[in-house]
Amino acid sequence: MPEVVIKLPKCLREVAAKRTQDTLPVRSRNPPKGDKVQALHLVKNMPSPKQIKGARGEALAAAMLEEKGYVILERNFRFMKAEVDLIAFLPTPDYTRGGDLVFIEVKWRRDSDFAVPESAVNALKKRLMIQAAEAFLHERKLEGTPCRFDVVAITGEGPNVEIEHIESAFIA
Repeated sequence: MPEVVIKLPKCLREVAAKRTQDTLPVRSRNPPKGDKVQALHLVKNMPSPKQIKGARGEALAAAMLEEKGYVILERNFRFMKAEVDLIAFLPTPDYTRGGDLVFIEVKWRRDSDFAVPESAVNALKKRLMIQAAEAFLHERKLEGTPCRFDVVAITGEGPNVEIEHIESAFIA
């Protein structure tokens, strides 16, 4: 199968150059014939608006947790299909027993008319969070470390957001 490099007009090349760091050949099952181009594919994956909003929500949650004394250890930890948005450490005030390892799910909803954000953490999501937490603890040889599962619920849009931190949202 021959490689096909699609040449874009100058105005589109400038837009594509801003969106992609490099230009790679585009492979197509049906290479273009003559002057016709059957498909134009963007080479790099661009984050969707949903992913951008999720990243903003996680950043807001992380900032709020850091103000409360949490230390963010990792963001978007993935294990197979399981994912945890934030993993943080909360030291105890007197440092007698170290602290708690906290696995945090961030949920953002435009409004709570339909349902509150924390209700989106259903049984499947809980099971996947527990699976990711077990993998995290195993990878870092931390089995037996006290940990808990929290939810940060964000409601609103723009500057009018409400952030609620629900500690020990569920028990593993």
